[in-house]
Amino acid sequence: TIVNSVKVATQSLVVYAYVGVAAACMGLASFIVGASTARYGFLRANPFAIGNWAPFGDQHIFLGEILVIAGPILLYLWNKARAPQQRKKYGILIIVVYATALLTFSRTTWIVCALQGVFLWVWFRKSVIAIRLRRWIPIAFMSLATVAVIFVVVNVMTYSVRTSTETRWHLTDMALYLFVEHP
Repeated sequence: TIVNSVKVATQSLVVYAYVGVAAACMGLASFIVGASTARYGFLRANPFAIGNWAPFGDQHIFLGEILVIAGPILLYLWNKARAPQQRKKYGILIIVVYATALLTFSRTTWIVCALQGVFLWVWFRKSVIAIRLRRWIPIAFMSLATVAVIFVVVNVMTYSVRTSTETRWHLTDMALYLFVEHP
């Protein structure tokens, strides 16, 4: 196997974390270059092509997938870092990656981010960091909930979101039918 030591595994995680940071930078750059407005009619973090090269695909969901994997890796690297400057750097990158992930306005990305938050809270709820952050959790939750409600109210009934949801339900129905017919 390629990963045969802790050092190689850690280096691989660092590489993927920085791929996630590059994806976040591209998502934030989409606001500047107008890639999100031209495609969806409203501002959302979105990957775009550079010439004929689209390193992160052409849809917001692809960007979200990369970011929800990079976030926990950055959290791990932040936790393992000992130097204060390195911890500060990883902390800033965590905020940028998760903020960009939420700005994709991908339903799946939002659900995964919420589940990661619940998992992290359950896993680390008795740690010193969680105890320090306890007073900020209601503020963060209310802020995210407000943004989520506004997003849902504004976008849930748009044609593209409605048809996307209907397509997913139809695919689920087909999969269940096929499973029942040929388990």
